[in-house]
Amino acid sequence: MASRRLPSSERENMDLSGVIAPSTTTISTVAVQAGRSKVVLAVLRSTEWVRVRVHQMEPDLMDVGSTLEEALQLQKEHEELMSRLKSKEAEVQQLLKNLDVEADANRSQVDVHNSMADTLAEAWRDLNEKLAYRGTLLEQSVNFHRSAQELASSMEQAQRNFSKVPLATDVDTAQRLLDQHLDMKSNILESSKATLDMGQSLLDQIKEMGMHADFANVHATTAACYGIEHLLELLHDRRRQLEELWDQRRIRLEHCLQLCQLDLEVNKILEWYRGVGSTYLQNTELGSSYTQAQHIQQDHNHFEAQAREVQENMLSLLRTADGLLRRASVDAEGIRQRLIVVDREAESFTTRLDARRKNVNMAVDFFRLAETALNKLGDVEYQLNNMDMPRNSSELAEQHSRLSQAIVDLSTEASHEGRLLLERVSSTDQGADGVRHKLDELLSKCSQLESLCKARRAEAWQRSNDYLQYEELYSSLHTWLYQIGQNIVSRHGALGTSLASAKDFLEVHEQLDEDIRDKKADLLSLSTAASTLLQSGDQGATQAADRARQLDEQYQRLYRIVEVRIQLALMYVSFLRLSQQLSSNLDGLEHIVRSETEDLSEITDSAIQRLREMFSNTQQIFEDLNTKGKEFLQMTTM
Repeated sequence: MASRRLPSSERENMDLSGVIAPSTTTISTVAVQAGRSKVVLAVLRSTEWVRVRVHQMEPDLMDVGSTLEEALQLQKEHEELMSRLKSKEAEVQQLLKNLDVEADANRSQVDVHNSMADTLAEAWRDLNEKLAYRGTLLEQSVNFHRSAQELASSMEQAQRNFSKVPLATDVDTAQRLLDQHLDMKSNILESSKATLDMGQSLLDQIKEMGMHADFANVHATTAACYGIEHLLELLHDRRRQLEELWDQRRIRLEHCLQLCQLDLEVNKILEWYRGVGSTYLQNTELGSSYTQAQHIQQDHNHFEAQAREVQENMLSLLRTADGLLRRASVDAEGIRQRLIVVDREAESFTTRLDARRKNVNMAVDFFRLAETALNKLGDVEYQLNNMDMPRNSSELAEQHSRLSQAIVDLSTEASHEGRLLLERVSSTDQGADGVRHKLDELLSKCSQLESLCKARRAEAWQRSNDYLQYEELYSSLHTWLYQIGQNIVSRHGALGTSLASAKDFLEVHEQLDEDIRDKKADLLSLSTAASTLLQSGDQGATQAADRARQLDEQYQRLYRIVEVRIQLALMYVSFLRLSQQLSSNLDGLEHIVRSETEDLSEITDSAIQRLREMFSNTQQIFEDLNTKGKEFLQMTTM
């Protein structure tokens, strides 16, 4: 069939639904229906053209459905409509043939008939293209509504899970639930973005198509856009609502995970205290020599370092627990009970560990003193066994008296340290057997050597009983003063830099203070013995009275020194305790301030009140610390 296309200016004026001039004639009508969808076409002819006019179309070209069911139904009907419209193509082809026949019969109008054929073919193609485009829109609409329905179902399922799925009771389950929650959120967000993009794309295409529609189709375009926009808004609102629930659920899951991790770490610490710590403290071995005691001390120091790490971990847990206590979504009472258990266990362990450290240190000191004393007593024994003096000479008596005093001086400190140590441990404690044996060895050696000082005893027999009683009291008090009292003051002259060392310093001096008080009765007896000698007219009475008075003054001086040290130590221990409390409170406050996950909306009113109390308490501790420090410094300069 010959054809000739009309000028572009004329084609642009063609419209399938344009206004038709009164001179047109309907040469054919094509009606196609599939379900509720229907298209009625009118083939119009004028003297110069032939057009296909859409006389009726239901539903409108822009109607793509407001639900998945509507979109699927429209798509199904549209596909049937297109199939039936295809079957009507033969009628259009017949019209084209008729135009060709007319052109052959009337050669003078051949150009006009060719133009009519061209316009009819082009109009038919345009109609099919528009209907095919509607099919594309319907396919996109089906995909969009199906995706929206799946998204809504996923969000509904997620919301049900938020309320039905219980929280975990162990770390692995808590971590798995949190991971599942985050994965679910990620998947829904991806699905939501894809769905919203599909809806926006469909909306943009309908709006683009509506810009070229007739005035009569504006309402249909508006209605179609409104339906899609409304669904997009519903999805937006539903997602925003779900995001709030997501965040609430995430916070609960994160807190649950933190709580389970706290439980796990608390259990580890409790197991360490009750396992490793308890097993270690059951070992009460103190050694049987200075070398063994040193090895035990080294092992203990290593264990104490390990225990300090556990203590630091516990403090970190306390800060974590304090953060959880400020939240409204966790079992605060359960956390408090856990912390009470840990705190009691730690306090008990620390007390027992301090006692073990003290015993070990005292054992080292005892064995060092005892072995040193035994070595020096060996020299005394050598001197006693190798004296070449007349048996009843005054020189021999003087030497025996000197060596007898040396025996007392050399053994007093070691025996005193040993007795104090044995008073601290149980009488049935086999770990202290080495200390007992060494102390017995020392005392036996002293008794053996004392028995060799025969000349001293012979000289003593020549003095009165009053004088012997005086000398015994004086010697005992004098030896204790220099070998024990002043020696302790000399050896323990530093308060230390830690709370533990300061407490040791205080304990040593409180024990010394108690011992000095116990000596008051002996000092009174010594003074009485000196007065008795003066009354009896003993030749050494005056000197004995002077010695007794001087010794009493030395005891009083030592007592004052110890009392002052105790006062200083009490203040210093109090200062260090306040310092530890302040440091702990400041660390806790800093942890709160620096916490990146701190959400003020999660903090309860009671938690805010506790924070205020904590801050106020910290201020009070700082003021007390400052006051105590100034008092300590003022006392040290007096």
